[in-house]
Amino acid sequence: MSMILHNDPFAMLNQLHDELARAMGSPHRRWTDQGRESSVADWVPLMDIREEPNRFLILADLPGVKADDVEVTLEGGVLRIKGERKMEAFQAEDGRYGRQERPTGSFYRQFLLPDSANPDDVTARVHDGILEVTIGKRAETQPRRIEVVH
Repeated sequence: MSMILHNDPFAMLNQLHDELARAMGSPHRRWTDQGRESSVADWVPLMDIREEPNRFLILADLPGVKADDVEVTLEGGVLRIKGERKMEAFQAEDGRYGRQERPTGSFYRQFLLPDSANPDDVTARVHDGILEVTIGKRAETQPRRIEVVH
C-alpha cells in the first residue's frame, strides 16, 4: 500500500479549481490559507517539462508574447517564469468590435528544481511563440556506469 502525504490540505482543491478555471476561460485564481481569494495571474500558459540525460527542458506556449515581456529568474532552486501578454486594440475599421477569446494580462509559473540542476547553466529564448528554457545538469549527477568485477 502506498502512503500519500499532503503538506497543504487545500492543494488538491486548488488544483481542481485551477483546472476548472482554465477550462472555463476565467482568470486563474487561488484560495489562500486565510480562505480569501487572491489573483495569482490573469492566465496560465501551458508548459511541457522534460528531463534529458544532460539537461532539463521547459517549453511554454506564449503566442503573442514578446521576449521583452517575459522574465525568467532562478533563485534558491526555484525557477520563476512571469510576464504579460498585452491587450492589442481589437476593433474593426468600421468601429465595431468582434470577439476576443485569447487571454491577456499577466502570467506566472514557478517550479522547484532538483538538486541535479546547474543554476549556472540556464538559457531562455522565445521562438515562434514558444518559450524554451534549458537547464543543464551538474556533472557529478550524470549517470555513470560502474563495472562490476568478480
